[in-house]
Amino acid sequence: ISGTQSNSRFSSDTFGPQLAFSKSKSNTIGTNTQVSNNDSTGGIVFTGADGTSSYLPSAAISSSIDGTTISTTSMPGRLTFNTTASGAASTTERMRIDSSGNLGIGTNSPQTKLHVAGEGVIIDRNAGDSYLSFWTGGATNNVLLYGGASTGFRVFTGGSERMRVDGSGNVAIG
Repeated sequence: ISGTQSNSRFSSDTFGPQLAFSKSKSNTIGTNTQVSNNDSTGGIVFTGADGTSSYLPSAAISSSIDGTTISTTSMPGRLTFNTTASGAASTTERMRIDSSGNLGIGTNSPQTKLHVAGEGVIIDRNAGDSYLSFWTGGATNNVLLYGGASTGFRVFTGGSERMRVDGSGNVAIG
């Protein structure tokens, strides 16, 4: 197939094929100079022809140093995922996994394991029911919003139902 690359590894060990990107701040090939915070260590850019003579980016995945490097012992990194909006000419960061393992969607400085910034978040949807939970600092479920076709809309705090709006619009509190 034209334009396809395949990497295969034939061995009896547990290792698979790899594609490695390496970065040194040295200007001389084969020598090593330590990288710094925010230095790019590699990336993949996806482009498409614009119909003239240019290729424009549609998406990108990049890796960068995410903090202080300690030579020979620590190379903190982050991955960013970027897409180009309709009408735009360049990519914008949409999601980030930082060196702490925090995942940010709509933010480039996630503060928790899942940090979603913006409007309209659905955490889970299953068979017509939707769930949205808010958690704080390892505490039990503080607020759970639940909407189901047969049970209406329910609000939970501390693991107990506190309010319900049924399909007829009746409100029950407590």
